Amino acid sequence: MKNLKNVLFTGVLFLGLAIASLANAGEFIEGKHYQKMPKDVVENEAVKELMNQTPGKVQVLEFFSYGCHWCFKLDPYMEKWRKTDPNIEFQRVPVEFHPTWGNLTKSYYMLVDLKAIDKVHSAFFDAVQTERISNTGEDTLKQFFIGAGIPEKAFTETFNSFDVTRKQKWANSISRAYKVTSIPIIVVQGPKGVYMTAVRLAGSEDNVVKVVTELVEMQNKSLVATPSGALKNEKQRAKSTQ
Repeated sequence: MKNLKNVLFTGVLFLGLAIASLANAGEFIEGKHYQKMPKDVVENEAVKELMNQTPGKVQVLEFFSYGCHWCFKLDPYMEKWRKTDPNIEFQRVPVEFHPTWGNLTKSYYMLVDLKAIDKVHSAFFDAVQTERISNTGEDTLKQFFIGAGIPEKAFTETFNSFDVTRKQKWANSISRAYKVTSIPIIVVQGPKGVYMTAVRLAGSEDNVVKVVTELVEMQNKSLVATPSGALKNEKQRAKSTQ
């Protein structure tokens, strides 16, 4: 009987350790809460070029549009999250599923060029989604941005500038490269590969942030083991001793 108790105790202990190990392995499951992007996306030249732009950093891309209601719901969560780790290379990529979204893309890159994203982004998103902006015509948008503190001259010179147009074309091209067919989606890419998640996969806006955080941590663990990661750590140690 004593031996039987020992066997049962050992079995319960083993089961407990196994459960704990699974819990530590991560709360979210690949194929359920997030997905690995297909090979043809990972090997796309535009995707590879983008990944090569920031060696030693994890990249997080948010495909969105100011015209997308679900993007609007997710935005406060991503806005808060993106400020938690300055080492993450985060960027939004505007998507144009509708012809009327073209000027919304230009509005985003205008704000980027004028370094006014932190000041105007959330207010502009709210205005579009609550229909305080009645249409996406250039004159209508100009009146909004002037009211939001963007000088009229800055708007006129930037909205149709070569740089904004170039970035708009790049956003359309990179959206095709990642085969984006719905938004919002979040892509996390680094040495472990290219992964994506969305509210429909994660289950909620809050879970999207948790999944992205877990994917970033996974990428960072591999990043430390790479030569670029080792160099980054060495630079951080040198900086801390100065």
